[in-house]
Amino acid sequence: MRLNSGRIISLLIAIPSALAAVNGKCSSGNGVCVSTTSCSKSGGTYVSGKCPNDPSNIKCCNKKCSYNGKSGQCTFKSQCKGSSYSDLCPGGKDFICFKSYCKNYSKSLATAMCNNPGLVYDTAKNNDVNALLVVVRAIIEGNSPGASRNNYWGIGCVNGGGVSACYKYSSLAEGIKGFAKTVNKYSTLTSMMSKYAYIGKYWYNPGSWSKGGCIYFPDIKSYMSASRAKSITSICAKKTTCTTSGHNCTKTTQEDQNDYANWQVEKNMGPTFKKVFGT
Repeated sequence: MRLNSGRIISLLIAIPSALAAVNGKCSSGNGVCVSTTSCSKSGGTYVSGKCPNDPSNIKCCNKKCSYNGKSGQCTFKSQCKGSSYSDLCPGGKDFICFKSYCKNYSKSLATAMCNNPGLVYDTAKNNDVNALLVVVRAIIEGNSPGASRNNYWGIGCVNGGGVSACYKYSSLAEGIKGFAKTVNKYSTLTSMMSKYAYIGKYWYNPGSWSKGGCIYFPDIKSYMSASRAKSITSICAKKTTCTTSGHNCTKTTQEDQNDYANWQVEKNMGPTFKKVFGT
């Protein structure tokens, strides 16, 4: 499944060079060696002494950049950790604008993915799934069950099944392949979420985040038809509880599941994409 957005690029440690070249790295820092005219025209600022053996009009240029109202920094692809955008910076095509996601989202995104963005991107691309979807679904799933199973997307996990029910992979790359295999069965985000995020078999009352049921009703009520919302309002307002055995319980319907999937895409995944990547 592919979503149009920026790519995630690997983070490499930049090794300062004793010599610099036009459109090449400066001897230190994140700048690019370009003409002073080109730098000024692009809105950047330049300093001397970091582009040795180049003509006198070639200086080390640094520039802040922005995309869709989000600020970033011009840097080389090999130094980029985040979403990148071309045609916003001076120099060659490998000097690009990037916005970091791990810096601002480190508490929500698994360390393994922050430390291996290149692996995330390459594995996702090679298995026909968008890398941003890999990242966002992991955030929404709380990176669960986590590093012990190299499974950050809740793959194989079932309501009430515990961690042992979740699939286990031998590495982060294998986990991403497993995620790709799971989501590539579906042609749209909504159809994916209709299976990926299960509302539960019954309208359990009060329900739970693991079992499902009435706990989800306030979120999806506005997505329901008026008649269905009225019916579930009555069910979830009852004082008698619906147990996991299904006794005195009302079954959920495909309509309910579709409404939950639509809520997941519009109110959960969409805002998370925008918060992390600004697009």
